[in-house]
Parts: sequence; C-alpha cells; structure tokens
Amino acid sequence: LVALSPDRFEGYFLLGHAALRNREHDSAVKLFARACEIAPERIEPRMALGMSHELRGDRIAAYRAYAKVAESGHVFPQMQGLIAGVDDLGSD
Repeated sequence: LVALSPDRFEGYFLLGHAALRNREHDSAVKLFARACEIAPERIEPRMALGMSHELRGDRIAAYRAYAKVAESGHVFPQMQGLIAGVDDLGSD
C-alpha cells in the first residue's frame, strides 16, 4: 500500500499495527508518526502513536500524542490515567 500510495496514511497505519504485533515498537512509532504527518486530522494514527510510545515506556511522548487527540475534542478512557500521571509529575 505504501509503495502504491505513499501520500495516504492507511498504509503506514496498517504497517504500524503489524510492527506492534511483532513488538517492534520503535518501527511502530515511526510508521504511526508518518501516518500522523500525512493525515493530521485523523485521530486513529495519533491514538496508535500514543499507545506505541506507552509500550516503549515513553510516557511523555505518549502524553503529547494523546494531547493532540484531546485538542480535537476526543478523550478516551485509556488516555485518562496517563494524563493524570503526567500531570502529577509536574506537581512535584
């Protein structure tokens, strides 16, 4: 898909999920980030990017990805704990 339509986010999004299934979190982050660049208005790649960052243990990067989703008016349950945890880091 990426070779046929490099300007569409779907190919990068699907490859990112394949990378996640293979526990290739660094690759997943790069693929989801590219999908976000191509389709910044879509929340799906941004949520997947946040999840990939969480799986890598990078809570700050995950927070940033989820914050972009929240800016669009979407808030999901899986975001709540992370957002609260990062906010707590700033209160010390």
